[in-house]
Amino acid sequence: MLNYYQELNVSTGRSFEVGDITEDVYAVVRESNVLEGMVTITSLHTTCALSINENEERLFEDIRNFFLTIASPEESYKHNDLHLRINIPPDEPKNATLI
Repeated sequence: MLNYYQELNVSTGRSFEVGDITEDVYAVVRESNVLEGMVTITSLHTTCALSINENEERLFEDIRNFFLTIASPEESYKHNDLHLRINIPPDEPKNATLI
């Protein structure tokens, strides 16, 4: 079985962002020269999520609004109480909020 591996680096401008990586994935597939097969996409970071959806800006806005509703940046999160956590590096950033 033929395998091809390529990492994509995706930069975002905000702490919570919805984006489209379709063209990036297509470019990797073209570069692979594989004509038949399956593409597997995973995230190497725990605060990233992958979803398959329509590329429609109003849908992206709905997704943003949904997450801001269930995890408001104005709320307090125990995950950000770094002084109460054990075994974390001294430079550990707060990261429980979306924005």
